[in-house]
Amino acid sequence: MPPTGANTNEAFNKGIALCASCDRCRARKTKCDGQRPCGNCATKYMKKNKLTSIQGIDLSLFECVFSPAKRRGPVPGKAGQARKAEEMESGGAGNMSGVGQKGNSNLMRMDLGMGAFGAGNNMLLKQTQQQVSALEMAQVTGMGGNVNATNNQANNDPLAYQRQLLMQQQLAMQGLGGMDQTMANPASMNMGQQAMSNPMAFNMMQQQLQLQQQQEALNKMMQQMQGQQHNMNLDANATTNGVGVTANPAQRARMGKSGAPSGEFTSKTVAKHLPLLEKSSVEGNRLRSYYSLSVDMLFYLPPVPSDEEYCVKLNIPMDPSTVPQFDLAALRAARFSEIALGALVSNQIALSLELSNAAVSCLKECAEEPVHPSCIYEVARAYFLHGMFRSYRGDMARYFKYRRVCLAKLSQFPSDTAGVMTLLSAISFHDSFAYMVYNANEESLPNIDEIIPPVSSSMDQEFISASEIKYKTSTDPSQIACNPQNQMWIQGPPPVFINNEAPPLSRSLDALACAIRSCCDQANSRFLEMAQSQDKKSSSSS
Repeated sequence: MPPTGANTNEAFNKGIALCASCDRCRARKTKCDGQRPCGNCATKYMKKNKLTSIQGIDLSLFECVFSPAKRRGPVPGKAGQARKAEEMESGGAGNMSGVGQKGNSNLMRMDLGMGAFGAGNNMLLKQTQQQVSALEMAQVTGMGGNVNATNNQANNDPLAYQRQLLMQQQLAMQGLGGMDQTMANPASMNMGQQAMSNPMAFNMMQQQLQLQQQQEALNKMMQQMQGQQHNMNLDANATTNGVGVTANPAQRARMGKSGAPSGEFTSKTVAKHLPLLEKSSVEGNRLRSYYSLSVDMLFYLPPVPSDEEYCVKLNIPMDPSTVPQFDLAALRAARFSEIALGALVSNQIALSLELSNAAVSCLKECAEEPVHPSCIYEVARAYFLHGMFRSYRGDMARYFKYRRVCLAKLSQFPSDTAGVMTLLSAISFHDSFAYMVYNANEESLPNIDEIIPPVSSSMDQEFISASEIKYKTSTDPSQIACNPQNQMWIQGPPPVFINNEAPPLSRSLDALACAIRSCCDQANSRFLEMAQSQDKKSSSSS
């Protein structure tokens, strides 16, 4: 009897597996949507009976039948189980035929493999018990006892989870163990390899390998937890004991005068905002865009190299992770000073102050040891940009201090160093801003000579080019930085503008700064003349 639509529904309700396509679609070899009725059968029925809808029609009228699915191939495990049963029977009969000998040899290989597997499990069981006891001792002693209650509470959960995993593994190995301990015999390894020919022993050996892999993963996780616990103990000791009783002499030597460690002990502010320095950071790129469109669009300073670009610049096969900490601090100081200005421009005052403090922390770290010569330009840039940040905040005294340190760094560069003239033109332009703030009155400037001495040079100024001889001004960066007239602000003839080898944009910026200073001087002279004429008129009238 051929199947009908009603039989299909009954089979579907009973949970019998049906074909994915109906019998008509399978015969016509068309795509079936698997609905009951399917789209093809429903369309054919509506065309045949000239209907526009199939609502309310019995499913059996569509003749859309789904036959039960037929399983192809033998039932899994049946053939293997039958063959194993025959081998067991032939082995148990004890006859001397070839079949019986084959069954005995298979059973012997299986027994030997299971014995080697049990011995391996017992060894793993002993290691697991030792690690469980070590974890219990670590939990009782608190991994050193120097961490406060909050840290202990935060670390008990991972230890408990680790111990639970080890206990589960121990129970699993106890269930699989208890076999002959033949692992001490070197020949048992060959026996274990022979056991791979038996299916049951092969599965057991696979389980043993899985247990060993789990054991290795647990060992790695426990080592990581112990390393994290050790770092937390060091942080707690450094917080409670200042410069640190537990710190070794090398670590104490890398700590600043304020007791804040440096190097691997990065300040909290730097660590908090370090993700903003990554190129993949959306927030960091946004702040950097604010800086570029507001400040750097005028100065056009060279970009701060990334860690990878810095390694390529050194022409030494070096990985960014192996760059010295003080060189990394110099690069980070320049980046933090840039995005601090970007945050200030975008009116994020709190964030800009935190980024400025991060730049100061990096600059302090650079002052502990001399950085690589290729990083001195980034240090000079960081000091100047940080001084600009302080001047925009109204602290002009700090601007002059950071500016002088920047000039001290620039005095170490030769004239052909890339970016030096650009930075000098930026300093000259911002000096014109300070020139207007103080109305060109040097007597009202803050006295910083006692804190930061003026930049001096043992060499006398030499005028080589025609423009230098004409204006009696050197265009060498070291001479510009050491000029006594330029210690508080650059004044006199524009040194970058008269340098024909300087970038055109830098020359234009320096010329604009000179024009601002000249306008300020002319305005002061005009006001002075007006005041003097007013005094004469008042004296003559009296």
